Amino acid sequence: MIPATEQFRDAIRAAGINPPDEIDADGKLHRFPSNGKRGDDAGWYVLHGDGVAAGVFGCWRTGESHTWRADVGRKLTPAEESQHRAKVEAQRREREAAEVSRQTEARERAAAIWKAATPAGDHPYLLKKGINAHQLHRMLGLPYKTAWFMMHRLREALSTVEPTPMGGKGGQVQADETYFGRTSKRAKSYKKGHSHKEGVVALVVPGGEVRAFHVKPATADSVSDILRRNADRQSILVTDNSHLYKIVGKEFGGHERVWHKGGRNRPRWVNKRGYSTNNVENFFGMFKRGMRGTYVFCGEKHLQRYLNEFAFRYTNRSGLGFSDGERTVLALKGIEGKRLTYRPTNQAPNA
Repeated sequence: MIPATEQFRDAIRAAGINPPDEIDADGKLHRFPSNGKRGDDAGWYVLHGDGVAAGVFGCWRTGESHTWRADVGRKLTPAEESQHRAKVEAQRREREAAEVSRQTEARERAAAIWKAATPAGDHPYLLKKGINAHQLHRMLGLPYKTAWFMMHRLREALSTVEPTPMGGKGGQVQADETYFGRTSKRAKSYKKGHSHKEGVVALVVPGGEVRAFHVKPATADSVSDILRRNADRQSILVTDNSHLYKIVGKEFGGHERVWHKGGRNRPRWVNKRGYSTNNVENFFGMFKRGMRGTYVFCGEKHLQRYLNEFAFRYTNRSGLGFSDGERTVLALKGIEGKRLTYRPTNQAPNA
């Protein structure tokens, strides 16, 4: 009978992953170079050797995972099958509990480090509104790919997993759309209009939260879907005179429109009842200045994570009373329950 570790190694090889030289059946997570290169640790496995050997393995680079059970040379009895399933389920719960414990410990350790840290003062880099991956690569001496991936994992932590309805009875939600990218008139492919640009829809509660979404394209259907999923129907919807909001606006407690291109008798930025879209316009201005001044370029497939970052910064800005420490704690809380691997980072959410 072939030893369980050799069967497990053959199963890893059969899946197209380069197996490790040594395999430990201790029930713990182990990492190894799945492509055979030194320094790579994208491959992983967990192997339990007690009873009927079983395990799971995969590669974080490709996002694949496989389960495996040893061949004992005969069919398992119903009792053995039941015992094996119970063991696998117990081990799964144990791994999940251990992962939650590690995440909690890391959050508490990071919070303690932050609390004990002294103010950085007028450090020129920290005074910048944001930092790009190249700057992080230069400051910390990391490979650029590592710094780039680290920044995307931080942006993933800033996203809201279970958002609650925005606004409410008596409150207002400002909504607007803008277009981003491909604006350089020096480019040979430059052309007027926004059909070739990336659409962005933002919802803002004045003095409160903002949420931003990458849409392609920005249509009445896509905008309506965003509003229905994120805004309380009892809110007053405030928009410009775009036709995108004409139908969905009837579903809310009220629909105030601001005629930006009105004549002399129509206020340009505030309507007759005092409503405006200034807050959402301010968010768009901050987003575009930050993207052009700090990050310079953003691919279509990564735009949503940049929007998550700017929405987090705007929602928790110092103007609303949030300190640097409070923002850090909120960001650390967002890490729990999320895992971003290299391949999903490069996948387009709208693909």
